[in-house]
Amino acid sequence: MLAEGQQLGGYRLLHRIGSGGRGHVYLAADMLLRQYVAIRVFDIQDVTSSDSSASQEVDSLLKHGTSAIAGLEHPHLLPLLDSGQIEIALAQHTYVVMPFCQEGSLTCLLYTSD
Repeated sequence: MLAEGQQLGGYRLLHRIGSGGRGHVYLAADMLLRQYVAIRVFDIQDVTSSDSSASQEVDSLLKHGTSAIAGLEHPHLLPLLDSGQIEIALAQHTYVVMPFCQEGSLTCLLYTSD
């Protein structure tokens, strides 16, 4: 898990707003556009640097998935704003950036409505 205040490219992490499914989601500030965004940082710590074939496979899957998400257009889907990789403390982190939805996640909406 990354620390509050951590920089990922042009984004500053404010706090974690969710986790699960191989990663954590953070509320972040877009330093250039001065708006809030949601950043999902993928947790691939179980792939060690000594296992380069597994690391390359994970990297390939993430790039393919990111490309697939970027190509989707639907009024009920949030667009992909940005994606990238950054090295922090000798660990490679892959992330995707989407608009921050004040109402919360779909899971939150499904399980809290009456």
